[in-house]
Amino acid sequence: MSGKSVDNALLILGELIKANTVGGCNQLQVGSILQSLGMSEGEFWPADSFLTQQGFVKGTMGGTSGIRWITATGVEYYESNKNPVPLIQIGAIIQGSVENSQIQAIASAVNSTVRQVVENTSTEDFRQIIAAAVEDMVQAVKGELNADENVDALSEYLKLAKDFQRETARQPPDKSILRRLLSGLSFLADVEGTVSFGDRALKLAERVLPYVSLIVSYLNRL
Repeated sequence: MSGKSVDNALLILGELIKANTVGGCNQLQVGSILQSLGMSEGEFWPADSFLTQQGFVKGTMGGTSGIRWITATGVEYYESNKNPVPLIQIGAIIQGSVENSQIQAIASAVNSTVRQVVENTSTEDFRQIIAAAVEDMVQAVKGELNADENVDALSEYLKLAKDFQRETARQPPDKSILRRLLSGLSFLADVEGTVSFGDRALKLAERVLPYVSLIVSYLNRL
């Protein structure tokens, strides 16, 4: 099995553990897991096959309506292997392929910079860097949003930024919530239908892309 499928398997296990720990629910529907993780069926099923074959997860038939629950050996496997897994990826934030694109180039450049400083940076430093990047994103688009015909555009965007900052400060933050909020802040996805910029989204997204990639890189260190 590919390394990507192993990473996805750990993400699925983590989601099942979180549901049990936080929500008191010892099982989840496949469709709910896909939605929470922002994972496609093409990514899910190979990982799911690995988990069930190894006895880490049990479940029912029914496609995305099927149910999954984690076993004791699944918990052990997750605890032994969870640290190397990045919980947020740029591709999960931005809908569509990033291969051979400006997005991929920006992400690669930022990740290279992050790797050079990560060993000497504390978790609190990461939070401060993320907070500063979010503020820079707001300033980068503030003028245009303020002049938008939709007078609520800026206030909605500021609310997204504030919610994102609040979740980042939590210990630990909920990566699924951060992924959803960062989708809205990137202008490449609506958040619950509250922020929509139509054809102007790509222009706005271009301004914040460097910050988005930086934020994603540092979020994975929290």
